[in-house]
Amino acid sequence: MSTSIAMQLAIGQIMPLAAQPPLEQLKDPEYWIQACNIAIEEQPETRLKNCEQAIQLQPKDASLWTRYAALQLNLKQFSSTQLSLSQARKYDSNNSRIEFLQCLVWLNLGNYSRAETACEQATQINQKWGNLSADQIKPYHNLIRHYQQVESTYGSQIFHSIRKSFDRTTIASTSKPIIDIQRYKAQLQQIQRYAQAKRQYQRGKFPKAIQTFNRILSQTPKHLESWIYQGHALSQLQKPTAALSAYAQAVALAPNQSAVLFFQCRTLNQLQQSEAALRACQTALQGDQNWSNTSLANTWSQQAQALYRLGKAEAALAATNRAIGMQIPPNCARLLIKGSSPLPPQPGTLNCGAIFRDHAVILWYLQQYETALTSIQKTLAINPTDAKALANQGRIRRSLKHLEAALISYQASVALNPKDARSWINLSALWWQVGNYTKSLIAANNAVKANPQLAEAYQNQAIALVALKNDAEAQKSYEKAILLSPDNSNLQTGLGLVLTRRKYYPEALTVLQHSLELDPNQPLVTKTIQVLIQWQKVQQH
Repeated sequence: MSTSIAMQLAIGQIMPLAAQPPLEQLKDPEYWIQACNIAIEEQPETRLKNCEQAIQLQPKDASLWTRYAALQLNLKQFSSTQLSLSQARKYDSNNSRIEFLQCLVWLNLGNYSRAETACEQATQINQKWGNLSADQIKPYHNLIRHYQQVESTYGSQIFHSIRKSFDRTTIASTSKPIIDIQRYKAQLQQIQRYAQAKRQYQRGKFPKAIQTFNRILSQTPKHLESWIYQGHALSQLQKPTAALSAYAQAVALAPNQSAVLFFQCRTLNQLQQSEAALRACQTALQGDQNWSNTSLANTWSQQAQALYRLGKAEAALAATNRAIGMQIPPNCARLLIKGSSPLPPQPGTLNCGAIFRDHAVILWYLQQYETALTSIQKTLAINPTDAKALANQGRIRRSLKHLEAALISYQASVALNPKDARSWINLSALWWQVGNYTKSLIAANNAVKANPQLAEAYQNQAIALVALKNDAEAQKSYEKAILLSPDNSNLQTGLGLVLTRRKYYPEALTVLQHSLELDPNQPLVTKTIQVLIQWQKVQQH
């Protein structure tokens, strides 16, 4: 196993190891320091253990921590490297070699901005390079700057896909790294096209962005980021089925990438495919934990939605609690401060209000109404114009029998979103409950206008008309509702009773008998049928 150039520079000179007594009996720090320096290419873990032993004996030796960090970096243990460098800084806070190693960590992690900062700092402080020199660092610094320039110009995904095209041999000198433009001309055309598609998306020109992404994918069908942004653009155009297809392509290319699986989970929730959404979210939570521009909290929130729709309210509540617990400090806490202005969430970014809103819905389902009200008020503190949150607030207030307050919430909700038929239906029921049948009818009419395919809208229309003693129109509304939901016993009963009051007894008897077949536990219907059968017998004689 060969050591990379970076590690040859960072680790230092190779030192011979003299014969020693059994290792477990040694307490001599110098022996373990030498053992930490020795190269054991076939067993790098052994060298790590040697360094650990040396550090136990001399825990305040910054040079030992630095060597240990270099070894970890060579093994691509980046998190451990960061920790070791932090320890080294405790005992030597002004060391060029430590900052250079930090620069290499950020370079390996693809964070070129931080890498440049660390390399810049390395060249400006005490010039303690060990066996290195400032001139040997310049090629890395140049490479990082060039990476930054190309990535910001062309986008990260295509940049990484052609990163190998950089002339890495220039690492050995101080000349600026270059990209072979002629050799990679076709790829650079794709890069420019991708940059164009990203600009179109960011400016809200979603149809044009989709067309451009399609051109990219027709030539580069395995370009992950184009599939992801294709899905985002389709989601913005309210085309969840098409968005799901795009995200499925992305998942096929990156089946272990948490962020991609999150987008798939969210879209499946929009389509109410709860089982599949739950599987996608669970896979995301077990994935690479690289959340890109989304977050772990978002995934728990989406998992909660899927669990709630599957009737697993307790598990859903636990999931939303985890989401909230992760994000109140600091992401959502600032938004709860009075006067903070809400920003529209971008695809995948944390929507703090939505997390609290989902939490409130689940608490409502579990009949924890006061706690649910507190949670929904947090949503509205973040975004007072969240129509869904206002509707949920109305539902919670109604459950608490705060009817006047519930009316205010629902009226605010439909004012913001007059196409929300469900909120109109609930507002109609509330007006009926407080005895204002005219306003109940108006709300029901608006529900029908918003969505003429909802049986409940016609049902509320009919109930309000009955209260206003307009049985003829009520009959028409019930008949329309039954066409949409023929096996609904409540609708059959309502129509049967209206027909009875209108003295259409034979028709009423047929409808009520069908209602009783659908639901035998209806004492009023049973009694009415008996009366109608008696009337029928009288007529026969």
